[in-house]
Amino acid sequence: MAVTKKVNLYKVANDYIEKILASDRGENSTSIRVLLLDKDTAPIISLVSTQSNLLKKEVYLVERLESETRDKLRNLKCICFLKPSDLTITKLAQEINNPKYSSYDIYFNNVISKSRLERLAEADDLEIVHKVVEVFQDYYVLNKSFFTATNAPNPLLASPAIGWDPAAFQSSIDSLLSFILSLNIKPTIRYENNSKMAFKLANAMKYEIESSNSQLFDNIMPRSITEPMVLILDRKNDPITPLLFPWTYQSMIHEMLTINNTNNTVDLSHLSSVGEELKTVIMNEIQDPFYEKCMYSNFGDLSSRLKEYVDDYKQKTKTNSNISSIKDMKFFLENYPEFKKISLNLSKHMLLTSEIDKQIHQKRIWETIPRDVVVFVIGGVCYEEVRFVYELNQNNEDFNILIGGTNTLNSNTFINNLIDSST
Repeated sequence: MAVTKKVNLYKVANDYIEKILASDRGENSTSIRVLLLDKDTAPIISLVSTQSNLLKKEVYLVERLESETRDKLRNLKCICFLKPSDLTITKLAQEINNPKYSSYDIYFNNVISKSRLERLAEADDLEIVHKVVEVFQDYYVLNKSFFTATNAPNPLLASPAIGWDPAAFQSSIDSLLSFILSLNIKPTIRYENNSKMAFKLANAMKYEIESSNSQLFDNIMPRSITEPMVLILDRKNDPITPLLFPWTYQSMIHEMLTINNTNNTVDLSHLSSVGEELKTVIMNEIQDPFYEKCMYSNFGDLSSRLKEYVDDYKQKTKTNSNISSIKDMKFFLENYPEFKKISLNLSKHMLLTSEIDKQIHQKRIWETIPRDVVVFVIGGVCYEEVRFVYELNQNNEDFNILIGGTNTLNSNTFINNLIDSST
């Protein structure tokens, strides 16, 4: 059986950014460029790239399309990374009709309609738009395998008769379509049969794939015998999981301190005696090796790994504390930025874990957890569930879980039970 290649969403996003920021060395003009974003694409870029990375790509100025105070810099080329919404198209048409830069390379982060493209063409009397390209990055990358829709309001705010908040529905369609196209797949769509919201979104996605944007999917070649699948679930069918108290590092940070969905930051400014550099911290696994290593660790393992991190830092600083020659001084100065970075990162995680531990004790969470839990499942238990309980017990010494049920199950007995119950 062929091994499935794991998809890293950061890599997918960075491949698009590389494409957008690729330098055109063929022209004799200056290589310094401006990156023009809008309110929708600015968070997308901030989640997957940094200012230093942009500088390496010769982007020395990042501006917002909505800003009315931008200077005219007619000697600079402009790269636009924008969402093809009505408002953005209107503002972009005004921009290129009265340009602030020498030329414009426009990259839209989703499919642009023919009518909106025509509006841009009509505004480009000076012929300063060199290219218009669709790149599919209309979603927030929060982890290597986790994404969310962009700027989606709470989809449950609408009345039961409507089912979807209209803005959340359109945002979900746009982001899911962009996500599928960014992976270059043509999936089958499956959904929870008892959910009207899942049914509506699934039908909308089928229409996008098979009719509205079928030309984008026609040339996608299957990667394996089995088709990829998009499974649409409804949160209302599982209201319990979000209410369970999490015990892994990333989950506890979000539960107690909240990780901002649009930029992966945590606001610590409300804590006492916090330095300026730690008032807002970034939780990004590709920029923080310790976080990548520990984000799914339970609180007990996290404490051990944090101690190892402290010991490692002490060893590194001790090794370089005795400067007795020009060579030692040169080595220290060359590595000082790295030492400072490690020190700041260590301080960040010490602050986060201290605050988590403080809140655990203040809320007396340890006291509310049952030490012995017996789970009894009506309808039977499969051995995969038994394995999961075994692993929980192996990894946690503070409590003990036992599982039982009316009988044991495998796929055949479960299907037979379902058939018998329906006759």
